[in-house]
Amino acid sequence: MLDKSKTKHWAKTIIAEALVVAAIYFLAQHLVSNWSQIAPGLRHIRLGYVVAACLPTLAMLLLVSWGWTIAMRWVGVPLGACAGFEIYYRSSIFRYLPGSFWYLPGRAYLCRQLGIPVTTFAGSAFLELFFLLSAAGILGGVAVAVRFNLIWLSIISLGCLLGIALALFWPKQLRRLALRERSTGQGQRKRLVAIVVIYLCAWLMYGASLSLLLLALNVPVNLSIGNYGYIVSASTAAWIAGFISFIPTGLGVREASLVGLLQPVAGAEQIVMLSLFQRTIEILLEGGLWIVALLIKNKSPK
Repeated sequence: MLDKSKTKHWAKTIIAEALVVAAIYFLAQHLVSNWSQIAPGLRHIRLGYVVAACLPTLAMLLLVSWGWTIAMRWVGVPLGACAGFEIYYRSSIFRYLPGSFWYLPGRAYLCRQLGIPVTTFAGSAFLELFFLLSAAGILGGVAVAVRFNLIWLSIISLGCLLGIALALFWPKQLRRLALRERSTGQGQRKRLVAIVVIYLCAWLMYGASLSLLLLALNVPVNLSIGNYGYIVSASTAAWIAGFISFIPTGLGVREASLVGLLQPVAGAEQIVMLSLFQRTIEILLEGGLWIVALLIKNKSPK
């Protein structure tokens, strides 16, 4: 007769595998629904630019994983790059479950298997979301202010910038808020700066991918520094809108936001196609990174 610990372990394993199967189903559903809409447009698209757009998208996905790994080190867990990547992308597939936030408890569960307390993981997740969204808010607020020609809307960017500045100037207070601890060191501030830089670079890569997809769709846009900056800020603002909607991957919300923000650059149909292409690239790359994460897990010592 199995003891209680083994029974509990097998029950957790079955639940985890069932969630993975469900996540793969919804991921495939997203992919198929997107593909049915973008397939007709493949005849007129310049595939070279699509392939080129995969590179900054991949860079973005790797950067956000690295940002969370550094956040884990900031809260006191000496997590290696490979271990951080494995945990991040083994759990990222749960973003495709209805509700879209399941990746957080999934990541917490994987951390718990390594003996990392849930409270410590919660501190890293707080740090990750704070800097990820604040960095996005700095860029996205610019697009909102420019698009609606309302200077006072730049308060969004200024507010996010102020939040990051306060966190960098007073890391002890940030640590107390995240972990209920008082002590910190100068090296901790350096890690916070690194996290901010990483997330800003991730958003620049995201905007670069959308810029290349505009060229792939034959949109006559001059990719000057000003236009590229606006595309970066607009795409980031649309991502935030999709994120706070709690719809898996921001389906529909991101497209609507992009249409509203990028209409000075391209037509509505082209923008929707642009977003669908970007979403499909992200899904395919995340699926590939999930497989790589599983391979890393299987090769790592028990």
